[in-house]
Amino acid sequence: MKLNRMSKHLFLDNRHVELGTSWQFDPALEIKRAPHVDGKGMIYGDIHGPCARVKRVMHQPTRHGNFPLIGPDKPWEGTLTYFGGHYLNREPDTGRLRMYYQAWTLELAPEIAAQSDSSNPTAAVPGVNTIEHGKFCMAVSEDGLTWEKPELGEIEWQGSTRNNIVLDEPLCGTIWGGVMYDEIETDPRRKWKALTFGSPGDWHGVCVYFSPDGIHWTPWKNNPVLTARIDAGDTYMLFGRDERINKYVAYIRPQDWYRHYPDTPYHRVTSPSWPFGASLQNHPYRTMGRSVSDDFVHWSVPEEIITPDLDDEFGTQFYGMTVGTYEDYYIGNLWIYNLGSHDDRITMQLAVSQDGIKWQRVGNRKPFIDVGDEGPFHSQMILATTSPYLVMGDEIWIYYAAFNCTHYGTRFPEREAGIGLCKLRLDGWVGLASEGEEGYFLSRPFDLEGEPIELEINADASKGYVKVAVVGEDHQLVPGYSQHDCVALTEDRIHHTVRWKQNENLQGVGDQRVYFMFRLKDSEIFSYSLNTADGSKMGSLT
Repeated sequence: MKLNRMSKHLFLDNRHVELGTSWQFDPALEIKRAPHVDGKGMIYGDIHGPCARVKRVMHQPTRHGNFPLIGPDKPWEGTLTYFGGHYLNREPDTGRLRMYYQAWTLELAPEIAAQSDSSNPTAAVPGVNTIEHGKFCMAVSEDGLTWEKPELGEIEWQGSTRNNIVLDEPLCGTIWGGVMYDEIETDPRRKWKALTFGSPGDWHGVCVYFSPDGIHWTPWKNNPVLTARIDAGDTYMLFGRDERINKYVAYIRPQDWYRHYPDTPYHRVTSPSWPFGASLQNHPYRTMGRSVSDDFVHWSVPEEIITPDLDDEFGTQFYGMTVGTYEDYYIGNLWIYNLGSHDDRITMQLAVSQDGIKWQRVGNRKPFIDVGDEGPFHSQMILATTSPYLVMGDEIWIYYAAFNCTHYGTRFPEREAGIGLCKLRLDGWVGLASEGEEGYFLSRPFDLEGEPIELEINADASKGYVKVAVVGEDHQLVPGYSQHDCVALTEDRIHHTVRWKQNENLQGVGDQRVYFMFRLKDSEIFSYSLNTADGSKMGSLT
């Protein structure tokens, strides 16, 4: 995956906002100093800082209906269709969207089925004489809303190949992991790559598959490449090729079966709702790690990158984290598995990173995508895809798997799961908002060279206004570019070019280093960018 280093400037962290404390403003800026504010969400509250009365607001995406776009409607899919980090992107040859997903059926264990009399078949008793039969399936779509399950003719199931199965293995055969199309791979047999949790022999672990077309898959001869409960846990999320470091990256739980919760007073607390005993010390401790590879077959032992801490609720574990890129950020959907107050459910928090290694959570740890109301869909668990976030027009589309059962409830026949969709405003992960009094913040510096560059903002000013002033390196207003010269935005606009009364663009600023002072009242800004005449975007100085 590629990070766009010359990109729009978002507010997932403070990187694109000036936070220096030595500013002495030009009186013409008419800055009203703000008192110190000590509270989460304030981007900067210091009385000497160039930002005041604005706060960071995380936005939850809106669900596209209360129904799955892909559900279990084929006999080989049982009652579960979902994914935990599989491929979702456009096919390189057709332009169609392709999605891989998992389907599960509860079936009699092979040794039990072999002894069963067809005239008096053995009844399946979940958890006693059954196994979970996992299958890896493929769906395609032209518009991302209507999905087809093509008859691939590849895998036989109950005497027929008229199905969309691409991999079919028994217990733990094709779960988690992910698929990627490798644009720079020179071996045509390995253009498509996959990671799964498999059991090719005596050991479970991370298994590698290759394919020329994403349909006909061949396992790597030396699977598993990482061994479960020795090298890694059982949840793997393939990120793909990280072009910044020219390596393949996967987000893999470190081995956790023999790693228990740290011996701290917090983790010795007991909970009446704890389903597996009185102490967390008696249960595996799930965190997230990162593994890298130069060739996709030799993977490093995962290094821990993010763990629950004392600010998390009792019983919090990280079941997985799917990671994608958006502009110049790595964005993670962190699966919050709470065995305490949330009774075995999984929700998602938003996390962000500049390098894919050091992560911070966004939104004061509130759910980014939460479970919904009780019912057949998304009531107990939510898991998101890992692929590059799909931008459709002026929206970000995020696909997720949802369950009507808890983590341990997936073992029972009444379980149901499907794949749903939620949508977010373009760049709308996090905004800087003001309410009531006018707020302001200052951008990072930019070096302009007298070119006809335009400043574009994505903002909702339908209840107030947004104005922008240009400030020179000497902290003085640039003539003709003050807040009074600016033509205020008073609408909700995803693409708005800032104008000044006498200037249509920034060419009149000349050759100098500048900052942009954003002033907003009852409004919210989601991003800003500098667009050059050739359509490219200018990066700020750091």
